[in-house]
Amino acid sequence: MNILVIVARGAIVAKGAILFVRNGEFSNTNQYILAQLRKNFPGADVIDVDLAADTLKYPPFFVLNTILSILRYGVKAVLFERRRYFYFIRTPYFFRSAARRALARARGAGRGIDVVVQTQGVFNAAMSGAPLVIYTDYTMKSPSFGGTAVDPAVLAEEQALFTRANAIAVSANHVRDILISDYGCAPDKVSTVYIGSNALGSDADIPPSRFASRRICFVGIDWVRKGGEELVAGFLKLLERMPDARLIIAGASPAITHPNIEVLGMTPRDQVAELYRTSAVFCLPSRVEPSSVACVEAATMGLPIVATRVGGFVDSVLDGVSGLLVPPRDPDAIAEALYAVLSDPAQAERMGAAGRENAKARFAWDRVGEKLAAVIRARAPNL
Repeated sequence: MNILVIVARGAIVAKGAILFVRNGEFSNTNQYILAQLRKNFPGADVIDVDLAADTLKYPPFFVLNTILSILRYGVKAVLFERRRYFYFIRTPYFFRSAARRALARARGAGRGIDVVVQTQGVFNAAMSGAPLVIYTDYTMKSPSFGGTAVDPAVLAEEQALFTRANAIAVSANHVRDILISDYGCAPDKVSTVYIGSNALGSDADIPPSRFASRRICFVGIDWVRKGGEELVAGFLKLLERMPDARLIIAGASPAITHPNIEVLGMTPRDQVAELYRTSAVFCLPSRVEPSSVACVEAATMGLPIVATRVGGFVDSVLDGVSGLLVPPRDPDAIAEALYAVLSDPAQAERMGAAGRENAKARFAWDRVGEKLAAVIRARAPNL
């Protein structure tokens, strides 16, 4: 256990060390987790290790793991650019080896570690003598993003990791359920702390008139997984009853030409915020959805939500109160839900207000950070 004693204004202050290990970013979440660790443990030394950046510094590791991913999953592991990352981080070698340099560096710095905090469960950052806390929005046994089977050897590594972990904090209740039912984790070991909304600015200047605009916004990069095809099909059905409705698509760039559909493609964050401010409803009918930061962002900005009854939407959307949940892959249900919200601006405004309060109470990063800090302190009380 590492307790450094220093003198500050005549008082003795205890300072511990947190090793924070991540693999790049996921929806900007890692940078917010890092900020919350520093905020909630102001006396601790938070050591930030990014495995993605480390990997680029060690070409032999990158080349060897690429070869191993091809041997396990075939040439598709490198043929499809958007899937390369998926295959690259799903080899037993990556799982066991990616964090070793980070752990060795921490030991070499001559300091003890009070707790290891890692995000996601695709590598093993466990360190002898220090409790391990994992924050994740996903497991490999969760519904697959691409329907791709994961190698049994990698699943075994993940199982061992979750078994080894002293505590697991998750972004949504469906992840907690899977960890308990499919991985055998004890219920008191897994805590739902949710996920925060990325800062988009104040919602104070949002005009109530937007709820009569009949503007529908979609924000997401993975067009097919996010239900983009079903959304367009449902929107075309909606136009039969509401011909002045408009659909604005941000993030993705589907090849769509229609006078009532605007495709923005990759969009700067300030423009996304403006899109939320000027729309009447946010629609994200995902086929699979771990948590959906975009949904939480839209709710924080006071938008009613139409989404599917999958994954994290069950937590972030209060069905019938802050929005409407529909079955996945159901354009008819999407059209009906959108019509119900857009045809009643007063109800849409009430839903938006309810969603904003729910988002601020459960999905503000300060609230998430407090819950995560409580999980960490229960395992590392000296911090």
